[in-house]
Amino acid sequence: MPYAAQYARTFNPKYSLLGRIVRWWVGDRLRSEALFIVLLTLLGLLLLMAHYLGWALLQPTLVTNPDAQMTFWIAQVASVTGLLLLGVVGWKPRLHLEDTGAALHLAQGRNECTIAYDDVTSCRLVSARTAHMHHRSYQPTTMFTAGRARIDTVLVIRAADAGPVVVALPTRSEVEALRDLVRSHEPVAVTA
Repeated sequence: MPYAAQYARTFNPKYSLLGRIVRWWVGDRLRSEALFIVLLTLLGLLLLMAHYLGWALLQPTLVTNPDAQMTFWIAQVASVTGLLLLGVVGWKPRLHLEDTGAALHLAQGRNECTIAYDDVTSCRLVSARTAHMHHRSYQPTTMFTAGRARIDTVLVIRAADAGPVVVALPTRSEVEALRDLVRSHEPVAVTA
């Protein structure tokens, strides 16, 4: 029975315009995440300092001119809105899983991976914390996540020709079903 699943896109600030620019510029998944956090924090602090400096420098004009007050207030709201749109509003692409018969194909945006069942060396469930603290920190690891619910268990698939592939699905039963699918295609040892 063929298996195919599609999970909706999810809100994720790392996929905002700033996050995508940083990921494209840096090219490294882990460094781009760290740089994104630093840049977003720096931009927020610079915006806050600009608001305070503008208020300090323009206070005499703002006290005497009501039109200047409204313009200053609109500029502040617009700058905060711009920062939110630039660095916070982003959507992680939808996740597609498909069993092609000989392989499992995973796709999430530009991130794609095809794992031939014959090449699978291990397929096991691990806690999401272990995957986050251990597997995610290795450069060859490929991560596929669906949903923003509290995920407690993920599937780690290791293949002979690639690094570990971590698949996080919204419910444990879906993760177990995917594990069972991969294990059902594993070659059966022949005994004499």
